[in-house]
Amino acid sequence: RQFKKYLKMPLKTYILKVKLAYSCNILTSTNKTLEEITEKLNFSTVSNYILLFKKEYGMTPGKYRKEYSTFWIWKGKLLVKERLLAFLFFVETFKNF
Repeated sequence: RQFKKYLKMPLKTYILKVKLAYSCNILTSTNKTLEEITEKLNFSTVSNYILLFKKEYGMTPGKYRKEYSTFWIWKGKLLVKERLLAFLFFVETFKNF
C-alpha cells in the first residue's frame, strides 16, 4: 500500500514499466532477438511481450528498434550509426582493391 501511495501505481505495474523500459535499452543497443529479450526479462511469451510493449509505447518492439536503434547490422557486424557514413565511404572507396 505504501508503494502505491507514493508512486500512484501498484508494485506489479511499476515492475512491468521497469522491464519494458529496460527492454527499450536492449532493443536499441544490441541485436538480441525478441525471444532472447522475452526470456531475459521473464515475459510469458513473445506475443505477450509485444502486446504489452505496444500498449505502453504505441508501437511494436521491432518498429521501436528500427526508429531508435543506435546501431545497424551490416553483414552480421554491428555498426554504430555515427560511424556508418565514414564506414560506407571507406567501403565504396576501397571495394575494388
